[in-house]
Amino acid sequence: MMISMISLRYTVACVVLSLLAMLMTGFTQNSYVYAEDVTCTSNMTDMNFGEVDFINSSTTKTTNGTLKYNCINHTVVAQYLHLCFYLDNDATSLPSSAAWYQMRGDAGASMTVQFQDVASREVWGGLASQLPISVMASMAGNGTLNGNISIRGMLADNQTQLKFGNYSTVFSMGTRLSWSNSPMVMPDLCTDHIRNQAFGFTSLAVVKKSCAVSAQDMDFGRVTLQPGKNIDAVSEIRVRCTSDAEYTVSLRSINARDGQFHMVLTNGDGSIKDQIPYTLYQDPGRTLPWGDADKQKLDRGSGGEQRHGVYGRVVAQDISVPSGLYQDTVIVRLSY
Repeated sequence: MMISMISLRYTVACVVLSLLAMLMTGFTQNSYVYAEDVTCTSNMTDMNFGEVDFINSSTTKTTNGTLKYNCINHTVVAQYLHLCFYLDNDATSLPSSAAWYQMRGDAGASMTVQFQDVASREVWGGLASQLPISVMASMAGNGTLNGNISIRGMLADNQTQLKFGNYSTVFSMGTRLSWSNSPMVMPDLCTDHIRNQAFGFTSLAVVKKSCAVSAQDMDFGRVTLQPGKNIDAVSEIRVRCTSDAEYTVSLRSINARDGQFHMVLTNGDGSIKDQIPYTLYQDPGRTLPWGDADKQKLDRGSGGEQRHGVYGRVVAQDISVPSGLYQDTVIVRLSY
């Protein structure tokens, strides 16, 4: 009987030790999961710049969006939480600076854009540039954390070379939230984060057709009208139009009569005897008249300034007009 009792006690002791070992192992596993048990999600609104005009507006083109995040503490212990948001670090980023990105156009052109945190004015960039937007916060046990970050998109200035049309880029899998948490100290290095959640948004803009025009006065100077001697003068019209935008320039005299331009004596009575006829041309040889309707000049915008010479001529003639100052107003009409 004594031998049996000793064997029984030994068996019970082994069972107890086995249970203790299982409990210890379970505690170790649970403590590891416990430290990881904070989940986060994020999303971003699209950044729509709408119609933009680089020809007639020198102001920076901006738009605002909202970066949202939500985190849940699945433990009963308070946590310190560090969040880092990165932009996509793919071929849309410019080689010279990962903080500048490109929106692709319909015709293959690229529009340059940058994003910033409105509150801190910090530039938002990708993993390679290490320009994340960072948030540090604490969470109560079983608590949640929600927040919004206002993001401003800015188009680079002086993009007048861009063709008209649609531009966009999709920030997708490389755009992500990373985070880490600790019940003891605040994590402070984005590069140490091992948990990630990808999110995406689209940035888009439309370059509209736009033009600007200016003109230089034409001065025939002091002249004497006489047979066999033409009187010539030159002026210039300057045009800036969106790249690849087709445009026409027409000229109309406020003193035109029967398709002929006239300069009128400023202190005269406006009668025919106080007028000098003249013609405007598109070419230096003065063979291609410039006017309206079928006499317009056609060209295509480059995004830069295009200069068009205007060649005037008072044809040699033997007419008698009073001496004095003769003027005309020519209306330059730009259509695109």
